[in-house]
Amino acid sequence: MAVAIERVLTTSRHRLCQWHISKKAPSKVYCFNHDKGVRGLFHQCMSKCDCEYEFDHYWNEMMLKGSLHDNRWLQDLYAIRKKWSTAYNKDVLDLGILSTQRSESANHGLHGCSKATSSIVECFIGLEKLISTWRRAEFDEDFKCTQGSVDLKYKGSRRS
Repeated sequence: MAVAIERVLTTSRHRLCQWHISKKAPSKVYCFNHDKGVRGLFHQCMSKCDCEYEFDHYWNEMMLKGSLHDNRWLQDLYAIRKKWSTAYNKDVLDLGILSTQRSESANHGLHGCSKATSSIVECFIGLEKLISTWRRAEFDEDFKCTQGSVDLKYKGSRRS
């Protein structure tokens, strides 16, 4: 998938899902299950560092505190850190939204569409109602935008 994204979406960057990495970490790094400090340093490295230097500082602190220098999974993860740590992707406009937040938002929106016992037809009817609600909300928002000027919240934005 990474190669296809690089070839087809040349201005995009393939990133790994932090949620999946976080879920896998306790089974790969045993001390995460009982050492909140080490686990906290790992999460700091994932999305709280402002620069690569800061990432390396917290990563080394985690490795030292947890005696994790021989952990193969962490060594492999460090090798591909540019694909998952926000510290290495500060040059990309993401408006502070992580892929996990997009997934959680979609899951939240789709939650009421159907139940485990719903038929395929009931699922599609529920999805159709949800899409209709989304479209109406988008229409209302578009209308509001035509009624006055918009305050730009992103400091890098410029009025044209």
